[in-house]
Amino acid sequence: MGTDTDWVVKVDLTVERDKVIPEFVISPDATISQKDVPIDFTAISVFPYVVTAEDGTTREYTVSVVLGGGDTDTSISSVRLASYEGVAGSTTNFVVRVGTDVPLEKVTPVIGIPAGASITPSGYVDFTGGPVTFTVTSKSGLPKDYIISAVYYDGLASLEVTTPAEKLDYIVGEAFDTNGLEVTGHWPDGSTVTYEPAEVEITPPSLSSAGTETVVITKENQTTSYTINVALAETQNITIGFPNGFEPEIFNLPT
Repeated sequence: MGTDTDWVVKVDLTVERDKVIPEFVISPDATISQKDVPIDFTAISVFPYVVTAEDGTTREYTVSVVLGGGDTDTSISSVRLASYEGVAGSTTNFVVRVGTDVPLEKVTPVIGIPAGASITPSGYVDFTGGPVTFTVTSKSGLPKDYIISAVYYDGLASLEVTTPAEKLDYIVGEAFDTNGLEVTGHWPDGSTVTYEPAEVEITPPSLSSAGTETVVITKENQTTSYTINVALAETQNITIGFPNGFEPEIFNLPT
C-alpha cells in the first residue's frame, strides 16, 4: 500500500507480473476503467485506473506491482565437504580444500541455506571437472547462482603480514600487543585467506632490553615476520637535599 490514491503491491516470483488482473473493492454503483484487463507490470511500472462514482464524478488511482513479497533470502552461510570447511573467495564463490580421504568424483556437499530455500544440484557431486555451479532458490522463488570449487589440500605457498600490529614501539618491560595484526596466506592456485592473530602461531619478541626485535609468525608450513622497536624508559634528574654538612647528590630515575 502507498497513499490513498497510489497503491504498491509487493509480490513474489509465483505471481506472473506480465499478466496481472488487479481486483478492486469499490462502491456498488461505481465503475472502474480497465476492469478484468490483464496488465504487463514488467513493461510498465505504474498503471492508472479511473473510478467513476454513481453521480459521474471521477477519481484516478495508480497501481504498481513490484517484486519484494515473501522470503527472498538466497544466501549461503557455509560450505562443507566431509569434515573440511569451505572459504568464501567472494560473495558468490567458495573454495573447499580437502584431504585425500575425500573422493572428489563423488562427494555430497553440506551447504547452509535459509529455511524454506532449496539448492540444486543436490546429493552426490563430481568436482573432478572443476568448479560446480549451485543455484539457491529462495522460499519465494528467487534464484541465485554460486560457484563452489573443491581441491586437494597442498599447503600454503606463502605467508605475509598485510597489516602490522598497531603498536610497533615499546618501552623495556612493556607487554607485547598484537591488536590490529592481519596475516594473509597464499594458496598455490593464487587464492588467499586472511588470518587473525589467534589463528596463527606468534613467537613473542623479547622486551627485556632496548633494540630492534623480530616478531615471527607461523602458519602450517610457512613463516613471515615484522619488526618492532624497544627503547629504554626516559630518565629525569631529581635533587635530594641533605642536612647541613652534606653535599646533595643527583640521581637518575626512570619516568
